[in-house]
Amino acid sequence: MTAADEQGATTSRRGPRDPSPVPPGSVAAEHAELIDVRLKLDTLRIQHLEVGGVVMSAGGGNLYRDDMLVLTMIQRSYGLVEAVIDLVDSFNLHAAAPLVRLQLDSLFRMCFLATAPEAQRVLGEFFAGRQFRQIKDGEGKRLGDGRLKDRAAEYHSWAIPVYDSTSGWVHLSAGHVSTAFRLGEEEGEFVVGIPLPREFVPVSVWSEILGATTKATEELLGYAVGWAMEKDRRSQIEGRRQ
Repeated sequence: MTAADEQGATTSRRGPRDPSPVPPGSVAAEHAELIDVRLKLDTLRIQHLEVGGVVMSAGGGNLYRDDMLVLTMIQRSYGLVEAVIDLVDSFNLHAAAPLVRLQLDSLFRMCFLATAPEAQRVLGEFFAGRQFRQIKDGEGKRLGDGRLKDRAAEYHSWAIPVYDSTSGWVHLSAGHVSTAFRLGEEEGEFVVGIPLPREFVPVSVWSEILGATTKATEELLGYAVGWAMEKDRRSQIEGRRQ
């Protein structure tokens, strides 16, 4: 078994609560300034399990309709964070960057559920089988991704330009082309590599991916903890009524 095989076997055996150390030859290993944020993101990955347990046990263990969506988004967030870590470790920009946009999609939905006056009505329509983009908010506008982004801007202004830039990685854009090619040493010469050569990607890009994913995840989990507190509040009110 080669060293690469041993590393792959170790990765496949990693449990959900097991830390993921910085692998040799990875982005963070080659750029020491990224080690802290990369390890912080991995700590958040493990924290999903703790937050999920808090949500499930809150309110005396009673489950509400909201729990189904909140727990689903925690589960989805865990998978996205795990994937971003692994993809950045392996210098896979084309796969990592779109996942930042997906994490922001979840954050904006959590924000809407936590802050919108019409959230319960929208949640009812969602569980009746309609997708968010088919449901109208209190102003009569359909809750597509763009509208959810606009509704979240008041609470997560930092995320709006990140969302817009990472959307370019979801759909083929000019950004893909400008990243894929470099000017050569001779006039009129271009250099391209398959896969994308790691030296084509500045460390600032990896820093932005890790940083944005970390911040979005922190805020998403914050909403989940807030929902757990709301469950406790509801349980106390229901207990006083009995």
